[in-house]
Amino acid sequence: MVGLIGRFHQDDPIPAVFLVEEEDALRRSMRCCLEQEGYQVLEAKTATHADLVAAAFRQPIAVLVSEFGAGQPPERLHVSATLHLSGYRHDRLPPDVDVLRKPFPMIEFRRRVRALLERAATPPVGIVP
Repeated sequence: MVGLIGRFHQDDPIPAVFLVEEEDALRRSMRCCLEQEGYQVLEAKTATHADLVAAAFRQPIAVLVSEFGAGQPPERLHVSATLHLSGYRHDRLPPDVDVLRKPFPMIEFRRRVRALLERAATPPVGIVP
């Protein structure tokens, strides 16, 4: 893959980002953005399709980007972090939920995914890996 040198250590697995988004054009744009960053990208249009994709993918998923709402993603998805997408301005979400409101610029999307990956890779204070 082009562009991976310098972003990830040679021995580290390439982070997988799972996109679950109904809007085809937005999902394609997000996929392109993430692939340019060198991430491994999975995608699904619906929660049912996401279950099927997750069942076939047997590696950890670093970030889930979805419209599942503030609830938990399907049980089969074991993810380190979730970025919720919302087209509604007045969603009542807990303050600890990472939300990106639609519409959004791809540069902001890229920044938010990168921040979630960095946060997921940082062990909690007091925990020795």
